[in-house]
Amino acid sequence: MVGGLVAAPPANGRMMLVPLSESAAQGMAAAAIDKGASLIGQGPLPGSIVVDGNRDALFRTLLNRGVALLAAPVTGCGQ
Repeated sequence: MVGGLVAAPPANGRMMLVPLSESAAQGMAAAAIDKGASLIGQGPLPGSIVVDGNRDALFRTLLNRGVALLAAPVTGCGQ
């Protein structure tokens, strides 16, 4: 259960978008931006990106595209 809580994206804020296939990665950033998200940068997983946005606005559109929304990893000073 703890793993599910750690990976759950916040209602608002930074979250990581992870494409579940190569085709899902195509247009992923544009789809997120179209739903009001701001691009923060690349995520730690292959093809992933970190955005700042609203989970409810992003969830259905990105899930239908084959993209998982996860909590963004916390980065500290010097990373």
